[in-house]
Amino acid sequence: MAFEVHPNRKILVVVTVGGSTNTAPILEICRVLADRGHVIEFATLHERAGLVAPYPFVSRVHFVGRAVTTEEDESLYLRFSRWDNKTQRGRNEMIECKKFYDSWWPEVYRGLQDVVTLSRPDFIFSDYQVEAARDIAQEHCIPLATMWPQMPWLMVPHKWIPGEPGTQVRCLTSEHASLWDRLYDQTYLVRYLPQLLHLYRWTRQMRRENGVQRMPSLKPKPDYLLLVNSFWGLEPAKDVPPLIQPVGPILSNSYPPLDEQCSPFLDRKGKVVYVAFGTHVIASPDKLERLIRGLAMALEEGSIDGVVWAMRMTARKQLDPTQAYPVSSAKGSLCYTTEDLLSNRHPEWLFLDYAPQRAILDHSSTKVFLTHAGPSSANEAVYHGTPMISMPFYGDQIQHNLRLVAAGVAKSLDKDHFTARQVAVLVRDVVGDPDGEISRNAKRMQRIAHVASRRKHVAADLIEEHLYDWDLRFEINPEVSHEAVPDENGGRGQQLGPMHLQTADVRMSWIRASNMDEYLLFGLACLATWGLIFAMQSVALRTELGSPHVHIFEFVEGAVDYPPAKGIAALFPNTNYYAFFDPTDTVSILSAIDDLESYVSSEGPFDGVMGFSQGAALAAMLLRRDPMAFSFAIFICAGAPLCERALKAGVLRELDPLADGMLIDVPSAHIVGTLDQALGASLKLAGICRVKRVFDHGAGHEIPMNPKGVTSQMAECVEQIITKATLVQ
Repeated sequence: MAFEVHPNRKILVVVTVGGSTNTAPILEICRVLADRGHVIEFATLHERAGLVAPYPFVSRVHFVGRAVTTEEDESLYLRFSRWDNKTQRGRNEMIECKKFYDSWWPEVYRGLQDVVTLSRPDFIFSDYQVEAARDIAQEHCIPLATMWPQMPWLMVPHKWIPGEPGTQVRCLTSEHASLWDRLYDQTYLVRYLPQLLHLYRWTRQMRRENGVQRMPSLKPKPDYLLLVNSFWGLEPAKDVPPLIQPVGPILSNSYPPLDEQCSPFLDRKGKVVYVAFGTHVIASPDKLERLIRGLAMALEEGSIDGVVWAMRMTARKQLDPTQAYPVSSAKGSLCYTTEDLLSNRHPEWLFLDYAPQRAILDHSSTKVFLTHAGPSSANEAVYHGTPMISMPFYGDQIQHNLRLVAAGVAKSLDKDHFTARQVAVLVRDVVGDPDGEISRNAKRMQRIAHVASRRKHVAADLIEEHLYDWDLRFEINPEVSHEAVPDENGGRGQQLGPMHLQTADVRMSWIRASNMDEYLLFGLACLATWGLIFAMQSVALRTELGSPHVHIFEFVEGAVDYPPAKGIAALFPNTNYYAFFDPTDTVSILSAIDDLESYVSSEGPFDGVMGFSQGAALAAMLLRRDPMAFSFAIFICAGAPLCERALKAGVLRELDPLADGMLIDVPSAHIVGTLDQALGASLKLAGICRVKRVFDHGAGHEIPMNPKGVTSQMAECVEQIITKATLVQ
């Protein structure tokens, strides 16, 4: 069989409890994939096949669970519309909504097992809410992508983003947030702890009853491709791993035009407010009445000259049809009942069961969009450059509201605490836009959104990349062999390599990934000083070397009372001073070598050693005793090391390159000073080292911190030695 660079594959799309908002962005990407020759199948709940009607390329529809009844749907969204995260009762209700969605997991899990067994898809592309898709992909070793409307919850945390990702209700970042708001978002999960524990136990029991022991992953990085239907500029920019990619706003290239009701209405108006709260928001009667009164005020004050309102029958049923409103018109100020307005008997009001939203947003007469800040509505409004008044009700609408306001394209309205007067004022401010700020930001974001909208093709590229990488990462290539390896990676056999888009830290232990086991440099204090002083003296050099992010330094102190070196007492008065050994006492020197060897054995391993003056001499003597103690050494203004055999005989004899030859084999850096009285000793030590670099800083018995060029040269010398040590290993 000839090798194909771009083979066609079968992709299974899975959307269950989500509606068109969840389906459309996934299938728009699949439209690109279908044009490239891939086969697209769709798995959903019963009675939801209509979701794929606009996408004729979908070759087959699978049903993996029962339908959501009309009564369940209405009850759920009435509960959603009462969303309140400030009280225990409200938080309990929110968790019950989550449980309602998750209750489909058992039948969707079983249904997907059957679909995967019979249809054998090469790739699964699921809505973020379908946990069963992640389970099935893992069990059958099928590559997976998920679509999220925003950056994923609980993933990729950053210290400058308060709290867990996706849970912010007051501030997106710490940059301009008050301390109180940061603390509030930081403790979000603490306030939800009872509800989250209940949800955890409920989920665990449900999964165990269906034979699944593992719980959903809570790792900070995904082990699958995660696409986000948003873009930087709306989302606050942050570092994300390659498996997470913002690819939105994902929008169709075409959309339904204005119908015979909307077109003439908008054409004869100049300043229209468009109101729509999505398919599932059901506002309470008092909220709807306040909104009507507020918009009526805006009409009367001349801020706008028309209202287009998309209102479903479920929402209309919330209103009292006999409620009267003083609404002005060309005939003067008259009272209109709710029924009059809903029946479009007022010339400035147009109520619709269904609205061609994108066409309305694109019309020049639409000056402001009063929205719930749902992800689709937010993307569409930004794409068409329409300023907004956002009134979020629940879920990710709250975070989208924060983003729209931060981007300068929306004013916010609190769903629980607003008045009709506030509505009128906000409409006036957004439409009037006295300083042009909203209009400028709307145009800026519109341009960014238009460029970003091309990324649905990038999303298709990423899916192909992930799929093709997966195909050939395993022992058995499905293109040339159908031999199964039971119970190992879905019959693919042994994994031969990692995902090419997965960062290596995900596969490491925390200790290795954080470099806690590497680059532990052992700092030895100088003659007659102590560890803290050496730490202070070496700060410039260590900073140049990248401490603490690249190299970690651990400092130890001597234990022998000793007078301070010249100049040290003036810098550090009223301080006890210690050396590692008495340089006139052979027993003291041998004890110091023993103590250092014991410390390295118990606290190590250490990659390298850095010593100054007497500390450098001591480090050299340990390397002479144990050549494997360190991989490299940094000797600064070193004293001369002594011969251990002579010490044991009670004799003080310096090691000498002429008499003793090359004694230290590990790579070593020697930083010396022309004006140092101990220069001869430093050069003697360099002479007994086989692989070395010597740098003269031109000063005395010190670690110069100025000029910076000298520090950089010292660091370069050290880095060369570390590199040599790494290559030797």
